Amino acid sequence: MNLQENNDLIIDQMISRSGIISRQILKFYRFMRKSGSDDLSLNRDRRESIHRRRTRRFLSGIGISKLADLLYTYYLGGSLTRQDQITFARLHGMQDRAYLLTGINALACGIPTAATYFLVGEGFEILSRVNSYTELPALLVSHTSLGIGTISLIVDLFRAFDSLTKKRCWAPFGFLPFFINFPTYLKIVMVKIRSKKRIS
Repeated sequence: MNLQENNDLIIDQMISRSGIISRQILKFYRFMRKSGSDDLSLNRDRRESIHRRRTRRFLSGIGISKLADLLYTYYLGGSLTRQDQITFARLHGMQDRAYLLTGINALACGIPTAATYFLVGEGFEILSRVNSYTELPALLVSHTSLGIGTISLIVDLFRAFDSLTKKRCWAPFGFLPFFINFPTYLKIVMVKIRSKKRIS
């Protein structure tokens, strides 16, 4: 087994530990990376479907868009769990710099998102003064948005500081990260429960 095959095997094992959503994100990114770098004229595997070959040809022809790659890497990649960020970094060829996924995600995505929550909160605060009928629901949304924004800002400031000083990965706080990572968290809990049952 050569070095590339061994690396692919390690990555396959790492991906298999993830939940269903994170697994698809990681698999698709690996597919994009290979499609952007492979010489498809030399790789005519008959077992590949026609659709897959056409998709690979298309992606290879246009290359991976730098903007799409940056967004996929630091927005989606940085939104994954700690272990999935390490896997993602390995796919990206930055094994020793996985912490950058957390740091850049916190600074470029997390803190601006927190600012958006504050703006929304202020907007509903203004709306609450327009009409007495809208006052209570608008104030409720305003306070909720400001609360989420505050938590998000604190979490992302911690993530940015800790990742850049102690070189550790952290999953972000938010609806999208929770949606993406929930199956992974569930899988981790189920594995721990099964391992405890085996021990007992």
